[in-house]
Amino acid sequence: MANSLITELFSDFVSLFFPNCCVACSDSLAKGEDLVCTRCILEMPQTNHHKEIQNSLQVRLSNRFELTHAVALFKFAKSSRVQHLLHALKYKNRPEVGILLGKV
Repeated sequence: MANSLITELFSDFVSLFFPNCCVACSDSLAKGEDLVCTRCILEMPQTNHHKEIQNSLQVRLSNRFELTHAVALFKFAKSSRVQHLLHALKYKNRPEVGILLGKV
């Protein structure tokens, strides 16, 4: 019990000088946040593809190969938070970003 409290206090102290940063916006993460801050998750524009019978992504991909369904949670735009996340996943060897996005 005392060891875990000491470890937590030490971790909090270290994070004052070396904070973990949000992969999407580079702001400091609050305690309990992991990889992406709550603000980014809430403010990233969603597609709402799940509400449409035939969405724009499905139409675009169906011209390339046979598929039944296609959805995306977030809208992609250049220089956006979504692009920062995808670049971290693809080009900066951060597979944990993909795991987090899968959970979201």
